[in-house]
Amino acid sequence: MALPHKVVKVTFSGDMFGGQEVWSTGFYLGFEGQAAAPITDTAVSDVSAAWETFFKAASSGIASSYKYKMCKLVEIGVDGKTIPDTAKYYSPQTVVSGGSAQPPYPPQIALVATLANSLPRGLATKGRMFLPGVNFAVDTSGHIATANIEGLATNLKTFFDAMWQDADLPGNPVLMSKGVSIQLRPGAVRNVTQVRVGNVFDTQRRRRNALNESYNIKPVAAG
Repeated sequence: MALPHKVVKVTFSGDMFGGQEVWSTGFYLGFEGQAAAPITDTAVSDVSAAWETFFKAASSGIASSYKYKMCKLVEIGVDGKTIPDTAKYYSPQTVVSGGSAQPPYPPQIALVATLANSLPRGLATKGRMFLPGVNFAVDTSGHIATANIEGLATNLKTFFDAMWQDADLPGNPVLMSKGVSIQLRPGAVRNVTQVRVGNVFDTQRRRRNALNESYNIKPVAAG
């Protein structure tokens, strides 16, 4: 069993460190009880504009060496696979830089936003969105200051509020989970009703590119 109906996958992407590394993140649009609408040029442009506002805000804490370059919307069928020839793309007229002048952290370090709804557990109740390039300082206990998290979380709420309020989009922010065929459990699509941002950095195990690495070699006195 896969999905109960079609949804739309949103992907934001760009690069950092002068193009040596790339990043991507995203979420889904759709409806709880029906298929997502067709994707329009206006939809992908509107989503991109809202993300640009979030990305470049100083209070979002994204390092200026991180660049936002492209938004992609594509339909996902009931089998959980991309539907061919449904993708639409939008690139800002000028490259958008993160709004923080502080030095960037290594690309393996990321702050995670949890997208959730009021259901305590089950399919399509929580999702993770890695926020690229956040470089808030941490204190001696390893935590990010409350004021920084508050500012970022407010900006992210504003972004998702815009997604909910835009009638030109193919759906609302949703979480989607594929069904489990062995247990005959159907998939689920449920609305995102809250965003949560913690005050501890996480790590990303997967990187799309690799920085060119150089080595400093020292002989060891053996014997």
